[in-house]
Amino acid sequence: MFFIPFLIFKNTYWTIDNYLQRIADSVLIAHSKFYKYSAILLADVQSGRILVASCYRDNKFDYNVCFNEKFPAASLFKIVTAIASIEVLNLNPDDEIYFYGRVYSEMPHIWLANYPNRKQSFKVAFGLSNNPIFGKLAILVGSWNLYNLW
Repeated sequence: MFFIPFLIFKNTYWTIDNYLQRIADSVLIAHSKFYKYSAILLADVQSGRILVASCYRDNKFDYNVCFNEKFPAASLFKIVTAIASIEVLNLNPDDEIYFYGRVYSEMPHIWLANYPNRKQSFKVAFGLSNNPIFGKLAILVGSWNLYNLW
C-alpha cells in the first residue's frame, strides 16, 4: 500500500513507530546496493501521523533524500499514478503491462506507440520507475481520476 501524507493532510505529525522504522531501515540496508537513492515513508492515512521516514544514499542514511526539493516530481507522480491504477484499474503487483521504449525514456510519443514489444510486472515497473508504463497508466486512469486523488 502506498501513502502520500504531504498531499493528503493539512497537518503532518511526526510520530515515528520504532518497530516499523527498524524494519524500513533494514530493508534499505539490505537492498541499497541496487539503488543510489532510496526512501521509505509511511503514514497513517486516517490520522496523518508519519510512522516511518527512512532515507538512504550511497550506503548511508541521508534524510536529504526524503526531503530534498531537487529530486524530480516525476517520482511523486508515479506514486499517485500507481495508487490510481490500483483503485481505478484494479491492477495487482504481478499484473504485466506491455510497453515500448527504454525504461527511462522521456519521449511520450515513443511510449504510446501502437507496437509494444516488452512487458514488465506492475511491481517491477514501479520499482524501476518505468516511464513508458506510467505514462500509459496515467492515460488509462484518466486525468480526472489523477486530479481527484492528488
